Amino acid sequence: MKLVLEAKTTASATAATKIKVGKPAVKTALGLPMIDVEVTNGDASSHSFTVQAAFLKGDELAGILLGAVNDLTAGATKTASLMGTGEISGYGRILLAVDALVK
Repeated sequence: MKLVLEAKTTASATAATKIKVGKPAVKTALGLPMIDVEVTNGDASSHSFTVQAAFLKGDELAGILLGAVNDLTAGATKTASLMGTGEISGYGRILLAVDALVK
């Protein structure tokens, strides 16, 4: 059995590292937590993917928001809108990541 650290990377994981995520703008719409964040595709191919935001209070997870970006062409930038449910307050930091690269 291989450990994750020993395993080779996948093409999707390599492509995901080429997608850059900007600074999030946190807001509330219709009582739901939301984030708008610019994403830029630094890869040579078009990609569709999800972006995830994890809100942390110290070391504890306070909430997760998720959004999709479809057909982001090579070199292009789009605004991703992430949504969640419930109230998220009192968080200290936000971690953003490309969650699932589907194309």
